[in-house]
Amino acid sequence: MEHTMNDKFKLTEETIELPRRTLYRIEAIKDFGCVHKGDKGGFVEKEDNLSIIGDSWIFGNACVFDNARIFENARIYGEAKIFGDALIYDNVNIFDNARIYDSATISGNALIFGNVNIYDNARVYGKTRISGNAMVCGYAKVFRNAIVSGNEWIFGNTEICD
Repeated sequence: MEHTMNDKFKLTEETIELPRRTLYRIEAIKDFGCVHKGDKGGFVEKEDNLSIIGDSWIFGNACVFDNARIFENARIYGEAKIFGDALIYDNVNIFDNARIYDSATISGNALIFGNVNIYDNARVYGKTRISGNAMVCGYAKVFRNAIVSGNEWIFGNTEICD
């Protein structure tokens, strides 16, 4: 991957240990979006986990690791964990204890919160809302204005919209 000068954030010396990896707390080194220079963010395994372009940010104790990527204006909050080869972009907001992993992709204006798990090759996009203990997995697609909540489990090749 081409390496460019990171003038958005730096990795601090504050770390947390996960099995077989160390994550580093990030700190903003310039103002952007709602983030101010000096603000501490969540944790990443490496700089490539968070794009230096756009207003994307990781807040609180949220963690992004493996080959997962957060970019454009996506925001990750709380204790959320994004890992594997997951991609989070556009204006997505992910909160609480959500887990996004494997090759899942979340985009558009999606709002994810609660104890949600989205994994495998699942795609979530548009103005969707996923909450509670919901799971989206396999090759499932949740899009447009769909709402998935409670203990719902969306899997296989299922498509949920509007």
